[in-house]
Amino acid sequence: MSEESLASTLVEILPQRFQILSLLKDRPMTQKELSKHVESSQSTVHRAVTTFVELHILERRDDQYQLTDFGERVVYEYASYLDQLESLCDRQLVHMKVADSISFQSPIFEDAEIFFNQPYTLDAASHKNRRIIQNSTSVRSVLDGIASSYLVAHELLLENEYHETTIVVSEDVANALLNTYKTETKQLIQSDQFELFRATSQIPYTITIAETDIDSYAILMKHEKNTVTFNVRNNTPEAITWAEQRFTECLEGAEKITMSDIDTD
Repeated sequence: MSEESLASTLVEILPQRFQILSLLKDRPMTQKELSKHVESSQSTVHRAVTTFVELHILERRDDQYQLTDFGERVVYEYASYLDQLESLCDRQLVHMKVADSISFQSPIFEDAEIFFNQPYTLDAASHKNRRIIQNSTSVRSVLDGIASSYLVAHELLLENEYHETTIVVSEDVANALLNTYKTETKQLIQSDQFELFRATSQIPYTITIAETDIDSYAILMKHEKNTVTFNVRNNTPEAITWAEQRFTECLEGAEKITMSDIDTD
């Protein structure tokens, strides 16, 4: 079989029958076992494994099929391709929400962990963010939305005299803090470790830079309908630099919220 026909045949069959090869990563299986696991007829599985044997991806020993060395590499490369494609699609889904303010090629997306809100399930991404913030020595955030749990995370930080927090909020978030969360906000800004600013321009998304003793993280989020729709977490130097630039831009010209603002409101 020529290189061209081998490659073209693989491109055609892998999307349809990759599950069979994935099952054989752990151990050899019979045709009957494969048929049961992939929920396909034995004739369909037979045609697939026969083709894979012809392509030297599988070999048959007795009544079982197993991956060849070439087959193991094909499975690894194709699985990596699927992971990269899924990551690229996740990036696009996030970008659709922030296309007016962030480039698709932005460093915040490159090699990032991307999570989407799953209603009625434990938001593991937000919990990890909270742990990162609670273990940080410095937090700088620009918030397009707010939740009481976020304030609680920062209240706990007041016990750490080496921690500093600077937060810039949008106009609607500032109003929520000065009304709905007045008590919590008052407690925070009474501390020398916490500074709160009201932005004079629109804030299109939430961005946080959290520095710990071990690492630094850039976290991008978008609040919609009182919930976080996506969560992008990245610890590359390029992403940190990008996030710091966005934070600095929002901080410029922002108005500091003080105790007098709370007492007045």
